[in-house]
This record gives sequence, structure tokens and C-alpha cells, in this order.
Amino acid sequence: ESEFIFKASQDAAFIGSYKFDLIQDFWTSSEVLEQIFGIENNYSKNMQGWLNIVHPEDREMLAKYFNEYVVAKQKQFNREYRIIRLSDGITRWVHGMGKLDFDGHGNIVSMIGTIQDITNRKQQEESLRQSNELNQSLLQTIPFGMNIVDESGNILFMNKKMEKLLGRDAVGQKCWL
Repeated sequence: ESEFIFKASQDAAFIGSYKFDLIQDFWTSSEVLEQIFGIENNYSKNMQGWLNIVHPEDREMLAKYFNEYVVAKQKQFNREYRIIRLSDGITRWVHGMGKLDFDGHGNIVSMIGTIQDITNRKQQEESLRQSNELNQSLLQTIPFGMNIVDESGNILFMNKKMEKLLGRDAVGQKCWL
């Protein structure tokens, strides 16, 4: 029953799990992780196989992060990065997390963790960023001075024309003196 609940929760959250044996250079994975990566069960599941899934622009950064931070400093893996799903060639964003396991002598033997597809969140963040840029551009280019205040009269925003009229930036101050 606990295995059923674990699998059902992975499916619901679209979070895959893995265990990477650093000694044997081999990882095992859940069905959800294989779906996220777009791989079959017989895929070459080693370090190079993982890096082959990682987006080419992120490979060097991730290899360096893994070797110089996670392994060398014995830290947890916690990174957002892009992959190119092998089944359809679509670029996806994932959030990988992993915790190192050690033997009795303090040597790293494996890492166990999760991979979550965060593509929808990243797309929403990008849409919000573009919207904010547009709003800032509009507010800065209107032909008159303008400020935005909260219900207590605190200035939250002031465009450049208003700064010029006042002779200073007054964000954070009261709109009346």
C-alpha cells in the first residue's frame, strides 16, 4: 500500500525519483522520471547519459556544479536546469534535488533524489517578467510625471518625469510633506 501511495503521489505531482550509484556510475529511476526525461527503461543511465539529456547550454555548468560543489564539497544537489526530452526533442525545465549517501569511512557512494518538471512555472515566470518589463516601459515613457502611492500615502513608484519635477527620488516617502 505504501508503494502504491508513493507511486500515485509521484504521478500526481509529476516528480520522478532516482538513485545514482557514484561508484558504479549507474542510476536507477522511477517511471515518472523516465517520462520527464523522455527515456526508455533501457537507456544508458550513467553520468554521460544524464548529461546527454541536459540542454547543451547547461551541460558545462551542471557538470561543474556536480563535480566541484556537490561531490567535492559534499553538498546537496539543488538546481533548476533545462533538458531536451529524448522522446520528442522538446526542451523542458526541471528542478533536480539530491542527497549524498556515504559509507562507513565517509566516502560518497550514492545520491538519491528527485526530478520535477517545472516547465509550466518557468513559462509563467517568463510571461510575468515580460509583462513587468512592458508595464515599466509604459510608465517610464508617458509624457507626464506620475507616481503610485498606497492607501497610507507612501510613494511606491515614481517615473523619471516625476523625479525631475520634484528634483529627487521620493520612493518610500509620503506623497505629502
